[in-house]
Amino acid sequence: MSDCPLPSTLTTVPYDLDNCVNTGGKIARFIFQVKDDTNNKFVNSTNGIEEATSWSSLPDASDSTKVVVTPYVENVSFGEPGVIESSENIDGAPFAIATGHTPVSFQMRNLSGSQRAALKSLKDQPSLVVYFVYVDDKIGAKLLSSSPDTHVGIPISYRTVQVQDPSREGTKADEFMTTMTFALPENWSSTFSVTTAEAGFSPKTDIKPS
Repeated sequence: MSDCPLPSTLTTVPYDLDNCVNTGGKIARFIFQVKDDTNNKFVNSTNGIEEATSWSSLPDASDSTKVVVTPYVENVSFGEPGVIESSENIDGAPFAIATGHTPVSFQMRNLSGSQRAALKSLKDQPSLVVYFVYVDDKIGAKLLSSSPDTHVGIPISYRTVQVQDPSREGTKADEFMTTMTFALPENWSSTFSVTTAEAGFSPKTDIKPS
């Protein structure tokens, strides 16, 4: 038995009629950035994450604010986290201690050597965050705080980014596909938030180097 203080009651699950707000739909691109919750944050009414001007200088930046945008992605998969277990309780069932990481994988089609090299260099960065860019012009990020809404990138688990060399099937129609993977730490989804871009701003096409 645990010696930790127990809550007096169970926690109520909020009744939310709009659970679809955080689905976002199909992911078109991923955006990577160095983790810095002080300097790399989007604050509503100042540099909101939904505003085009908040992103315009970031792909060309030469400091930690710089963002790296993938080409269009395919076959995006968020794997199911495993349950971390330890020994047995009095009934002989294993203690469920925690859940594991969420493995993320996706593919990109016909990358150039320079594109692949740039993406591979991300694995040398020990502390990264990621944003999800959806085909319907929404952006997935971490909600750092409210009033005003403040967003940052979703932390990536330490040194889990990898980019594989391209593979290709054997038919005439097949093309070279490059697989990229990373892991999201336990509980990343508890602060996950999806924001719709302002009118006239399409993150999937407008966030790019000049």
